[in-house]
Amino acid sequence: MDVSLIFTPGGSLGFQAMMGGDVAMVLADGSAAVAGNLAGADIVIIASLLNTFPYSLISLPEIKRVEQLVGGKVAVSRFGSATDLSVRMALAKVGLNPDKDVTLLQIGAQTARVAALQTKNVQATIITPPFTLTARKMGYTTLIDMAQLNIPFELTALLTTKVFIRSQRDVINLVVKSLVESIHFYKTEKEPSIKILSRYLQTTDREALEETYREIALKVIPEKPYPTLPGLQTIIDELAIKPEDFVDMSFVKKLDD
Repeated sequence: MDVSLIFTPGGSLGFQAMMGGDVAMVLADGSAAVAGNLAGADIVIIASLLNTFPYSLISLPEIKRVEQLVGGKVAVSRFGSATDLSVRMALAKVGLNPDKDVTLLQIGAQTARVAALQTKNVQATIITPPFTLTARKMGYTTLIDMAQLNIPFELTALLTTKVFIRSQRDVINLVVKSLVESIHFYKTEKEPSIKILSRYLQTTDREALEETYREIALKVIPEKPYPTLPGLQTIIDELAIKPEDFVDMSFVKKLDD
């Protein structure tokens, strides 16, 4: 396939590029599909790479249990973001009320959140691999490994438009086939995958690369990239719409049958 990959600073910019006709498909979180459809766009999720949160909630070394966060501050990137939603869901899952038991602060990127933790302006924050390894080495406590909670959430999805599906169905079949083959390669060919990770993460730290491979490739990326209806329902459970309205299972199913 002759495909051009365009990297954007965030999923929202990629989504805007797709809606403007500059790109045909985009990787973004499921909330983009929900928001787009509510705004009148015909967005469809055709595959999914992350159906749960690959995050960890870490805290200051002196905090050993989640209950000790009561009355404390927890840093997220911004309100309404995946980090915000994940913290709220994780705390609720272990019996805390995120609106009453803690104060959530929107601090920004992971580096800024960790800096706030280091200066003790917050008691906990949310991080992703490979910084989970660095955090442990620095003595921070891993309070919750969210991958183990297995909260359904459409975190990284392949989106396109219904117009593109109608006109370029064969192209989408090829893209999804390539995606499935890539997932299989990632999960079964560790050393070549580690080398690719090294290039894109811009690190040669073997421990960090092993951490990322184990926590992402082996733990959370699904073997079959079906969109997750429960994960979408998590996003839209306050709305009077069905998750089936946002997905097209046929491309992955064609390969699975």
